[in-house]
Amino acid sequence: MKICISILFSSSASILALTGCVSDPEHCETNETSGCACADGSKSSPECPGTTFDGIYNVDTWTLNLASCDAEGRSIKDPQTPVFFVKYETFGKPNSPIGEYSALNVRKCSDLASCQRQYADDDTFHLGWASFQLGPDGWTDVWAHTGLHNGKCVGSVYGYRFMRQGSDGARIETRGGNDVTYAPDSQGRCTDDALLVADAALPCSKLEVMVGSLLEK
Repeated sequence: MKICISILFSSSASILALTGCVSDPEHCETNETSGCACADGSKSSPECPGTTFDGIYNVDTWTLNLASCDAEGRSIKDPQTPVFFVKYETFGKPNSPIGEYSALNVRKCSDLASCQRQYADDDTFHLGWASFQLGPDGWTDVWAHTGLHNGKCVGSVYGYRFMRQGSDGARIETRGGNDVTYAPDSQGRCTDDALLVADAALPCSKLEVMVGSLLEK
């Protein structure tokens, strides 16, 4: 049985709260500030009717704030990227050497026809902009890169979050991008764990937000 959750978003505090949603679909609100999502993000079910994220979306707004994460910034909406699709996909098998990996993938497209072709391809795992997994903080993804430079570790971290916008839209936030400098460990290594700790101590300095409305499933 699929799990149903109610996703609540506060634009002022940037907080997601997860609440239980039993088999009664009425427990899943679908107003401007919340949405109901099946935990696997894919097909609808009697427990979670009509609440899938899967679909092709129009890019309504796309903003970037390079000074802080307190509010959205200037528009960077790109006519070369007018649409994107969201699709819950699974790669591999549980008993295979690489195991099984599932994610809610988001991929930008140059036009609607391109999105339709890729979205209809069920044999491809569409790694693209971000691959979200459901956890305590909702649908999130983290990209981290670090390396040793002149005896110091230097890296950057980007955090992605996917959430419902209104009844059937999508909102994707990207935060981070600080130039993080920290000391290597006792063996001279630069680890992702140490990078994440160092980054968490810094103020968020970059916020990118894309909001889309559903075109088709």
